[in-house]
Amino acid sequence: KPCVYYSRGFCKHGSSCRFSHDHIAGDGSSPSPSSLERLDRELQELLSSRTSPVSIAALPQLYYERFGRPLQAEGYLTESQRHGKSGYNLTRLLSKLKGSITVIDRPHGQHAVVLAEDAHKFATFAGEHYDLSGVNPSSRQIYLTFPAESSFSEDDVSTHFRAYGPVQDVRIPFQQKRMFGFVTFVYPETVKIVLSE
Repeated sequence: KPCVYYSRGFCKHGSSCRFSHDHIAGDGSSPSPSSLERLDRELQELLSSRTSPVSIAALPQLYYERFGRPLQAEGYLTESQRHGKSGYNLTRLLSKLKGSITVIDRPHGQHAVVLAEDAHKFATFAGEHYDLSGVNPSSRQIYLTFPAESSFSEDDVSTHFRAYGPVQDVRIPFQQKRMFGFVTFVYPETVKIVLSE
Protein backbone atom coordinates (compact mmCIF):
# COMPACT_ATOMS: atom_id res chain seq x y z
CA LYS A 1 0.00 0.00 0.00
CA PRO A 2 1.48 3.43 -0.93
CA CYS A 3 2.43 5.88 1.83
CA VAL A 4 0.12 8.90 1.76
CA TYR A 5 2.59 11.14 3.60
CA TYR A 6 5.42 10.25 1.25
CA SER A 7 3.31 11.06 -1.80
CA ARG A 8 2.59 14.50 -0.29
CA GLY A 9 6.29 15.21 0.03
CA PHE A 10 7.59 13.81 3.32
CA CYS A 11 7.25 10.73 5.50
CA LYS A 12 8.85 11.08 8.94
CA HIS A 13 9.43 7.32 9.12
CA GLY A 14 11.70 7.29 6.06
CA SER A 15 12.92 3.84 5.01
CA SER A 16 11.42 2.25 8.15
CA CYS A 17 7.88 3.21 7.10
CA ARG A 18 5.54 0.22 6.89
CA PHE A 19 3.95 1.62 3.72
CA SER A 20 5.49 1.62 0.26
CA HIS A 21 7.66 4.45 -1.01
CA ASP A 22 8.43 2.53 -4.22
CA HIS A 23 5.85 4.40 -6.28
CA ILE A 24 8.07 7.48 -6.17
CA ALA A 25 11.83 7.85 -5.70
CA GLY A 26 13.69 5.24 -3.62
CA ASP A 27 14.10 6.48 -0.05
CA GLY A 28 12.87 10.05 -0.45
CA SER A 29 16.33 11.52 -0.11
CA SER A 30 16.47 12.75 -3.69
CA PRO A 31 14.35 13.02 -6.82
CA SER A 32 14.50 10.08 -9.22
CA PRO A 33 16.75 10.40 -12.29
CA SER A 34 13.76 10.19 -14.66
CA SER A 35 12.00 13.01 -12.83
CA LEU A 36 15.13 15.18 -13.01
CA GLU A 37 15.68 14.35 -16.69
CA ARG A 38 12.12 15.40 -17.56
CA LEU A 39 12.45 18.61 -15.56
CA ASP A 40 15.85 19.30 -17.11
CA ARG A 41 14.47 18.94 -20.66
CA GLU A 42 11.46 21.14 -19.94
CA LEU A 43 13.52 23.87 -18.27
CA GLN A 44 15.99 23.85 -21.17
CA GLU A 45 13.06 24.34 -23.54
CA LEU A 46 11.64 27.15 -21.40
CA LEU A 47 14.97 28.95 -20.95
CA SER A 48 16.01 28.62 -24.60
CA SER A 49 13.00 30.75 -25.53
CA ARG A 50 14.12 33.55 -23.16
CA THR A 51 16.74 36.20 -23.86
CA SER A 52 17.50 37.09 -20.24
CA PRO A 53 17.88 35.22 -16.94
CA VAL A 54 14.66 34.05 -15.31
CA SER A 55 14.19 34.95 -11.66
CA ILE A 56 13.76 31.87 -9.48
CA ALA A 57 10.72 33.58 -7.96
CA ALA A 58 9.10 33.85 -11.42
CA LEU A 59 10.13 30.40 -12.66
CA PRO A 60 7.11 28.41 -11.33
CA GLN A 61 4.64 30.83 -12.98
CA LEU A 62 6.50 30.81 -16.32
CA TYR A 63 6.70 27.03 -16.17
CA TYR A 64 2.94 26.80 -15.55
CA GLU A 65 2.20 29.18 -18.44
CA ARG A 66 4.43 27.16 -20.78
CA PHE A 67 3.45 23.60 -19.82
CA GLY A 68 -0.01 24.05 -18.28
CA ARG A 69 0.93 22.30 -15.03
CA PRO A 70 2.76 23.23 -11.83
CA LEU A 71 6.54 22.87 -11.69
CA GLN A 72 6.97 19.54 -9.93
CA ALA A 73 9.62 16.90 -9.42
CA GLU A 74 9.79 14.14 -6.89
CA GLY A 75 11.17 15.47 -3.62
CA TYR A 76 10.54 19.13 -4.53
CA LEU A 77 8.18 21.04 -2.28
CA THR A 78 7.00 24.59 -2.87
CA GLU A 79 7.43 27.01 0.04
CA SER A 80 3.73 26.65 0.93
CA GLN A 81 4.02 22.84 0.89
CA ARG A 82 7.22 22.83 2.98
CA HIS A 83 5.95 24.43 6.21
CA GLY A 84 8.12 22.32 8.49
CA LYS A 85 8.53 19.37 6.12
CA SER A 86 11.79 18.33 4.62
CA GLY A 87 12.16 18.42 0.88
CA TYR A 88 14.03 20.38 -1.74
CA ASN A 89 13.48 24.07 -2.22
CA LEU A 90 13.61 25.22 -5.83
CA THR A 91 17.20 26.51 -5.73
CA ARG A 92 18.48 23.21 -4.34
CA LEU A 93 16.42 21.22 -6.83
CA LEU A 94 17.83 23.22 -9.75
CA SER A 95 21.37 22.63 -8.49
CA LYS A 96 20.74 18.87 -8.84
CA LEU A 97 20.25 19.18 -12.60
CA LYS A 98 23.16 17.87 -14.64
CA GLY A 99 24.88 21.09 -15.63
CA SER A 100 22.46 22.27 -18.31
CA ILE A 101 20.90 24.89 -16.03
CA THR A 102 22.94 27.35 -13.95
CA VAL A 103 21.73 29.32 -10.95
CA ILE A 104 23.35 32.76 -10.97
CA ASP A 105 23.44 35.52 -8.37
CA ARG A 106 21.75 38.75 -9.37
CA PRO A 107 21.88 42.16 -7.66
CA HIS A 108 20.35 42.46 -4.18
CA GLY A 109 20.67 38.77 -3.36
CA GLN A 110 18.25 37.52 -5.98
CA HIS A 111 18.89 34.33 -7.89
CA ALA A 112 18.06 33.59 -11.49
CA VAL A 113 18.41 30.64 -13.83
CA VAL A 114 19.91 30.52 -17.30
CA LEU A 115 21.07 27.82 -19.64
CA ALA A 116 24.59 26.81 -18.61
CA GLU A 117 25.85 27.67 -22.10
CA ASP A 118 24.62 31.27 -21.61
CA ALA A 119 25.83 31.77 -18.02
CA HIS A 120 29.05 33.49 -19.11
CA LYS A 121 26.97 36.32 -20.61
CA PHE A 122 25.58 37.20 -17.18
CA ALA A 123 28.64 36.67 -14.95
CA THR A 124 30.11 40.17 -15.05
CA PHE A 125 31.04 42.12 -11.94
CA ALA A 126 32.61 45.58 -11.75
CA GLY A 127 33.43 45.51 -15.45
CA GLU A 128 35.39 42.26 -15.18
CA HIS A 129 34.28 38.95 -16.61
CA TYR A 130 34.34 35.70 -14.64
CA ASP A 131 33.31 32.17 -15.59
CA LEU A 132 31.16 30.89 -12.74
CA SER A 133 29.84 27.71 -14.33
CA GLY A 134 29.69 24.93 -11.81
CA VAL A 135 30.45 27.16 -8.80
CA ASN A 136 28.02 26.95 -5.91
CA PRO A 137 27.21 30.51 -4.71
CA SER A 138 27.22 29.44 -1.05
CA SER A 139 30.86 28.37 -1.36
CA ARG A 140 31.73 31.99 -2.22
CA GLN A 141 29.87 33.65 0.65
CA ILE A 142 30.56 34.48 4.29
CA TYR A 143 28.14 35.54 7.02
CA LEU A 144 28.97 38.45 9.34
CA THR A 145 27.49 39.63 12.63
CA PHE A 146 28.29 42.91 14.33
CA PRO A 147 26.85 45.33 16.92
CA ALA A 148 23.68 47.19 15.91
CA GLU A 149 25.34 50.52 16.74
CA SER A 150 27.96 49.98 14.03
CA SER A 151 28.08 52.81 11.53
CA PHE A 152 29.91 51.27 8.58
CA SER A 153 28.27 50.86 5.19
CA GLU A 154 28.17 48.12 2.57
CA ASP A 155 30.90 50.05 0.72
CA ASP A 156 33.10 50.01 3.84
CA VAL A 157 32.66 46.23 4.15
CA SER A 158 33.39 45.74 0.45
CA THR A 159 36.54 47.88 0.68
CA HIS A 160 37.77 45.92 3.71
CA PHE A 161 37.27 42.48 2.13
CA ARG A 162 38.73 43.49 -1.25
CA ALA A 163 42.11 43.16 0.46
CA TYR A 164 41.52 39.38 0.33
CA GLY A 165 40.15 39.14 -3.21
CA PRO A 166 37.47 40.47 -5.60
CA VAL A 167 34.08 41.05 -3.92
CA GLN A 168 30.94 40.39 -5.94
CA ASP A 169 28.28 41.62 -3.52
CA VAL A 170 27.72 42.85 0.04
CA ARG A 171 24.29 42.71 1.68
CA ILE A 172 23.47 44.12 5.11
CA PRO A 173 19.71 43.83 5.82
CA PHE A 174 18.37 46.50 8.18
CA GLN A 175 17.35 45.32 11.65
CA GLN A 176 17.19 47.39 14.83
CA LYS A 177 18.42 44.92 17.46
CA ARG A 178 21.10 42.93 15.72
CA MET A 179 23.08 43.41 12.58
CA PHE A 180 24.27 40.81 10.14
CA GLY A 181 25.34 40.67 6.56
CA PHE A 182 26.70 38.58 3.73
CA VAL A 183 29.77 39.09 1.61
CA THR A 184 29.89 37.17 -1.66
CA PHE A 185 33.28 36.82 -3.31
CA VAL A 186 33.99 36.08 -6.95
CA TYR A 187 36.19 33.08 -6.10
CA PRO A 188 35.63 30.32 -3.49
CA GLU A 189 39.36 30.45 -2.68
CA THR A 190 38.90 33.95 -1.26
CA VAL A 191 36.49 32.57 1.36
CA LYS A 192 39.13 30.05 2.43
CA ILE A 193 41.70 32.83 2.81
CA VAL A 194 39.34 34.98 4.90
CA LEU A 195 38.32 32.09 7.15
CA SER A 196 41.92 31.00 7.68
CA GLU A 197 42.74 34.30 9.44
